[in-house]
Amino acid sequence: MVQESELSYLNDEDRLQVYNGIVGGCHHLWSKNKLDEEKLKPVLANFAKLAEQDPYFLAHFTSWVFKNSDSKDLKVVATFVNSLSDADGTPFSKGSSYKKPNLRRISQAALQHLDPKLALRVVQLANKKMEVGSKAKATHYSKTLKTGVKKYLKYRETSMDSIKKHGFTKTVQNLYRFNHQAPSKEVVVALGWEQKPGYPGAGVELKKSMFDFKGLNDMEVAQKIQKERIPPLTALGALGNMKATPVIAAAVLEQCSGDQAVVLTELFERQGLLKDREIKQIYKAKISTAKTALDRVERLNTIQDDEVKKMMKTAKAESRKEKVGDLGKVFLHIDTSYSMTQAIDAAKESGSIIAECVQNPRENFHWGLFSSTGTVLPTPETFEKDAFVQALYGRRPNGGTDCLALYEIARRKGCTTDVYLTDQGHSMQVGNITQRIEQFRRQGLPDPELVVIVNLGRYCHMLKNEFEAVGIKVTEILPTALTESALVAEAIKYGLKGATVVLDEIMDTPLMKLPNWWESI
Repeated sequence: MVQESELSYLNDEDRLQVYNGIVGGCHHLWSKNKLDEEKLKPVLANFAKLAEQDPYFLAHFTSWVFKNSDSKDLKVVATFVNSLSDADGTPFSKGSSYKKPNLRRISQAALQHLDPKLALRVVQLANKKMEVGSKAKATHYSKTLKTGVKKYLKYRETSMDSIKKHGFTKTVQNLYRFNHQAPSKEVVVALGWEQKPGYPGAGVELKKSMFDFKGLNDMEVAQKIQKERIPPLTALGALGNMKATPVIAAAVLEQCSGDQAVVLTELFERQGLLKDREIKQIYKAKISTAKTALDRVERLNTIQDDEVKKMMKTAKAESRKEKVGDLGKVFLHIDTSYSMTQAIDAAKESGSIIAECVQNPRENFHWGLFSSTGTVLPTPETFEKDAFVQALYGRRPNGGTDCLALYEIARRKGCTTDVYLTDQGHSMQVGNITQRIEQFRRQGLPDPELVVIVNLGRYCHMLKNEFEAVGIKVTEILPTALTESALVAEAIKYGLKGATVVLDEIMDTPLMKLPNWWESI
């Protein structure tokens, strides 16, 4: 019998704070396959709080992430930390017949949905010496997770040819090593994995590479790639010194996912392949389906072709719109009062991201600056970062703070969502916020459906409290949630739709289940 009431849990306000901390920080934790440990620390601290104080929410959150998120980093860290959940199936107290539910099994189920590269990252986190919440600095590789990895590998023993085909040979070998698990003789043969004398599989005849383009012309290579559905990176690796001509590039692109096409952009452009009209059309169609890799657009500074840059930025904007849905008309209020340089900087960095999430931004995105008075800014020529940087070039903070300086203008433009970049300070000399909103109501002006505050202050929540006092729905977003990451669209989506929407959606997500084959292995 389980006494669920004995498990601790956080209130909604604390849950939302932890959620914002996680989604705001869980981006680009790995760069070129190397972990940024400083970025990981605050994310791990927030996750650990759930593992120790709200294990049911963490279990549902992990399940929700795998159902709704494209963030690889979020899936990896959630899988790892949930494997350390306080709900580990042990008695609530020594000698008690009442046991906690075993929610660590959610991590076992989640692990089975990760490709070998991401599964290895989970295992590497577990083997790294570090503090996790109240747990001292040490490795934290739970028995639950070890069992999950063991079964992960056992289930895939019969598909090692496919793993090798997709370029995961070394990754899977490292999974065996980190898990201190000996590969079977079949795995050794399939992966061509030479073993030391005395180890299982030592001395067996190993398979040679299954891909060899030697002696084939361009068309024959392309046909082989198409017929055998050779993964793009594997095909390019097998070319050796052979040049990837347009015929070969077309075949490689056909096998690409949208994200893989983005990753290969620099290579294709460096070899001049994107100058070919047919290749460019295939490439454009592919990147329009990309999910996470489009966030690399701003960092691909080596791309020279303006048309390629435009295609990538368009694809990124369309991807965000699709994820967010229709937000209606949005007004962005930028606080330029004295000492608010950070609001101007945030607008340069994030204004385009917000605009990208608006359907038909030329009609539905409006913005302006406020200090003692308000200034409406003209619609940017384009909705990309450089256009916002140009529009805000030379702007300097000055004057007092009237958070409602542009409020009436936003209402008369028909905006349904107001986004504030501010530290939430407000000068009472220009009038009480709640009283002025009541006055606007008496004039027949409608309330915004939602106010989103990107909180640039540390402790002040005054503006949020004032809006809530008059019954206007409001939510806060950390500025880190508006950085370039797969989580940007999600942060805006749930922020603009209301603070409690995401919490309800998470808790309504069914817990992940172990696969049907689990008990047979």
